[in-house]
Amino acid sequence: ILFQTQGTLVASWDYRSLGNSGFWILFPKVSRLTVSGGTVDGRGAGFWACRRTGSNCPYGTRVLSNVPVVSGLTSIKSQLSHTAVARCNNLRIQNVRVIAPSNSPNTDGINVPDSTGVTISHCIISTIDDCITIGHNTKNVWIERIGCGPDMA
Repeated sequence: ILFQTQGTLVASWDYRSLGNSGFWILFPKVSRLTVSGGTVDGRGAGFWACRRTGSNCPYGTRVLSNVPVVSGLTSIKSQLSHTAVARCNNLRIQNVRVIAPSNSPNTDGINVPDSTGVTISHCIISTIDDCITIGHNTKNVWIERIGCGPDMA
């Protein structure tokens, strides 16, 4: 199954509209899915402002879950992790671009928990926080040809 975007998917301005569900793009129980192309705009500014005040903010939005192939995607202004892909076997993330503004607190580029057989390659990750996080229970990871740092965009 191919989910291909040729435009921009834009999150709600009101980050609270998700409550604590945590995901605004979710592909549960879908096998052999490829997410390809397009831009995902998380509209993180409202959430970041809430976090700076120390208020009790609901979890920020995350993108994707259990997707074995992510290719050619651009993620901008995410609330927390730009690309979070969990519980995958033989996961491939390639040609992904992450752009986090300098005022975005604690926005990881690519977050991969609970996965086995992960390959991350040919990605540009511009964030002031972690470019790639390998979460608990993740093993057999290969990472190559990554541009990482706050001025990579």
